[in-house]
Amino acid sequence: MSAKTFRIANRYECAENEIPRVLYRVLYMSLTARKDPDFTSRTQFKRAVEDHLDWSNPEPSPFVSTFASHRHAMHWAARRAERGDHVEILEIDAFQLGFIFCVWDLVKYENVNTVQPEHSNTFRMAEALYHLGDSLTWTPTSAPRGQLVVLEDCVEAGGAFLVHHFTSLFLKAGHRVCFVASANTPEHYAAVGRKLGANFAASQSKKQLQVLDWTSMETDSTKAEWTTLFEYLRSFSNEENGAVSIVVDDVSALKWRLGGAAVLDFVRCCKTLTHPKNGATNVVLLTHADTDVPASRPLSLALADMATVVLATKPLSTGYSKDIHGTLSVHRQSQGFSASAVDEDPTAIPYKILEGTIKCFHSGGEALRWS
Repeated sequence: MSAKTFRIANRYECAENEIPRVLYRVLYMSLTARKDPDFTSRTQFKRAVEDHLDWSNPEPSPFVSTFASHRHAMHWAARRAERGDHVEILEIDAFQLGFIFCVWDLVKYENVNTVQPEHSNTFRMAEALYHLGDSLTWTPTSAPRGQLVVLEDCVEAGGAFLVHHFTSLFLKAGHRVCFVASANTPEHYAAVGRKLGANFAASQSKKQLQVLDWTSMETDSTKAEWTTLFEYLRSFSNEENGAVSIVVDDVSALKWRLGGAAVLDFVRCCKTLTHPKNGATNVVLLTHADTDVPASRPLSLALADMATVVLATKPLSTGYSKDIHGTLSVHRQSQGFSASAVDEDPTAIPYKILEGTIKCFHSGGEALRWS
């Protein structure tokens, strides 16, 4: 690779043929760790750049991101501070640096593939759901531990987007994730994950993600089936130290195959994994509240009794609206092993689902900020 310094072009303050004297580095706690450059070809260099520009990639990088514009750096620092990060801005003498690469030039001349956050629907969806209540802010840098989260939905207001969100959140937080697919195929979730900035294939190759395909499970399954699944999940949780999360895409589908009583036994066993002595594993379950049989105790209600957090999607009581697709009710309960869990009144958040995006609103109609 040529030893020349690449030109820097910045849409804020730099002319295309100008190298600024000063660059600005924004420091915050969740920055990716550094590593020595080990690429020996253009292909390896390109891959390293794309990994660095992948905002969901927690792996160490040989590059350092800087801003040519002080205004741009201040704007980025303010965004990080809003998320609770301790932020510092360093002023760097650019002429003391070695190789300087402009992202725009790399995209234009080296065919590097990247999507900047300001153009990414991925981050719009994630950040709109990071703040779910006064004491319930879960981000990749403050992801929960030891929670049993029950997602309730209905036909008029599907909650599959919450399954996608939590899976993406845990992967970005560096958790080891076991995803149990019982309603849709693993290929379906891999395709959706790409929209959310979660690369299932890459996560699986790094052994960060394990996907279990239960879509073809026989309908005459017995108790041995769910106990086998639980034993696998328990083994997965105990394999290594560190944060672990389990996501089950549809316990209602398991109910039709195993029976309601078996599903409750399965969830009770999964709840034991959330205990700190068992690794404080997160367990996230989606259930369809409108599929409960009226003559029996609703499965969704029984699951909610065991949960530390319940998120329920419901249609608008006033009927269909093209601007709002439903409301997301958030309720945190004191049940469970976590001492930080407290009873709170449910919070209803109106939302609208767009392509790869969810837009949440305050009660007054103002959209929650995500940028």
